[in-house]
Amino acid sequence: MAVLLMMAMLLNWSPSEVVKNYISEHYPWDNVTVEHVRYHGKMPAERPVSIIVQRGPVGQATFLFEFPDGTYKKVYATVHATQRVVKTVYPLRRGTVLTKRDVYLADADVRRLPKNAIINLDEAVGKVLKRSVMADMVLTESVLTERPIIKKGQRVTIIYEKPGLRVTAPGVAREDGARGNLVHVLNLWSKKVLMGYVRDSSTVNITP
Repeated sequence: MAVLLMMAMLLNWSPSEVVKNYISEHYPWDNVTVEHVRYHGKMPAERPVSIIVQRGPVGQATFLFEFPDGTYKKVYATVHATQRVVKTVYPLRRGTVLTKRDVYLADADVRRLPKNAIINLDEAVGKVLKRSVMADMVLTESVLTERPIIKKGQRVTIIYEKPGLRVTAPGVAREDGARGNLVHVLNLWSKKVLMGYVRDSSTVNITP
């Protein structure tokens, strides 16, 4: 280990910094730490021109450095990475409209992050929980939905549009719906139930 440290001091570049910079540039994580860098033999004086991840890139990782003279060298390192995510302050019930008091930002190990974790408070505040959650739970896109702007039983205007034609009719929403949601509506003139997209707080668009 002492020999490797001495070799690294003689280089005008650092293998650990190269690995860290590569990961920071290619992965969307907030913080990256590279420790216990190891390799066999002497490292070339010139910096590598490319890096291939053979194992990892987090945990006990292996990287293949390619150098300008066409040679390769394997580099082993322990890599830790964290991402700031949105967590719940306390248990919350399904249907809760999230406020800033309900959530907070915290660093989490990227190896333990669920898919589509929310990383910005603005992406959570004002949204509605689709199911109950526990305290200190990482919020994901799958547990949140937009706040409904049309309520079940509400009177709405149904708009049917296509090139050269626009028809409106009074209707009643058969379910709650957020902007852009596909909802069922009852046409009060025809008495037919149709499906359309929520345009705003009083309008549903029926597309042909």
